[in-house]
Amino acid sequence: MTNHKIVNREEWTDARNELLVREKEHTRQGDDLARQRRELPWVPGRQGVPLRNRRGHAHAGGIVLAQKLMRCEPPPTCRWP
Repeated sequence: MTNHKIVNREEWTDARNELLVREKEHTRQGDDLARQRRELPWVPGRQGVPLRNRRGHAHAGGIVLAQKLMRCEPPPTCRWP
């Protein structure tokens, strides 16, 4: 069990504000890394190279569709487990 320091409300608020500054910087750095990852150069796919999934062969059109669906929000009528 950890022994937490007991402080008054003002000290807690100061400590929380300092932590918030660090958390925001952490978020900005993560966002910047994600942007850099998205901006990485691409290489062209080779023609005739079969793509495989768990059930066997797939084609690039199905993969592109799956990627688009993964980025979309579910419709309001859908129930997700």
